[in-house]
Amino acid sequence: KYPFTSHDIEVEVGRVIDKELKIPVDLSNPEINLAVEVVENKTYMSVRRIEGLGGLPVGVSGKVVCLLSNGFDSPVAALRMMKRGCEPILVHFHSYPNTPKDAIESVKKIVEIISSYSPIPLKLLLIPFAEVQNFIVSKIPSPLRVVMYRRWMLWIAEQVAMKERAHALVTGDSVGQVASQTIENIEAVSEIVLLPILRPLAGHDKEEIINISKFYGTYEISKLPYDDCCSLFLQGSPKTKVSVAEI
Repeated sequence: KYPFTSHDIEVEVGRVIDKELKIPVDLSNPEINLAVEVVENKTYMSVRRIEGLGGLPVGVSGKVVCLLSNGFDSPVAALRMMKRGCEPILVHFHSYPNTPKDAIESVKKIVEIISSYSPIPLKLLLIPFAEVQNFIVSKIPSPLRVVMYRRWMLWIAEQVAMKERAHALVTGDSVGQVASQTIENIEAVSEIVLLPILRPLAGHDKEEIINISKFYGTYEISKLPYDDCCSLFLQGSPKTKVSVAEI
């Protein structure tokens, strides 16, 4: 639309600064870098660039259902998917009154922080899980319970996704970080659902995840010592290699 090019602007602005303002122009080693951007009938000039968060606008990549705890991993996973343009439906499973109500309140605070990075209001669903856990405890040996808990959570999350017209599930899994996140157990857990499961932190270690949580501002809440519902009713260590056939 313009009768001039970007190079023409550079030449003319440089000429005015050098000849009319009597300020020497050094293209190879400038003290100040002047950026000029022409948009429609206006010209914007700036001498300082401030990096934003980057990524895609929230919502352009569609909806996903994020399983959210008050730990470090899942809030960071949700924020990472938002950076790729996904709108997260946040689902938190709680075992109140078996777990303190403070744990639910801390999740709500985390959601407030996550929501501050989205122009779209984010939905939080609080799902009571105690009844499911009591049933699992009555049927399943302790070493298999964590895998069974997580299978039920994914299955319920998939039902939520269908109602919300979401296209994938998101978890904060980091391969090998805990017993339920070994490759074998991830396979046994994932088998229960048909939707794709996105794990944006799969290759991160704990220190990397904690550093990201500090960047986004969720660290201070996530570090508080609340038990999650998956740690309830466990005796001894969970099994690290559970097969689908066993489950």
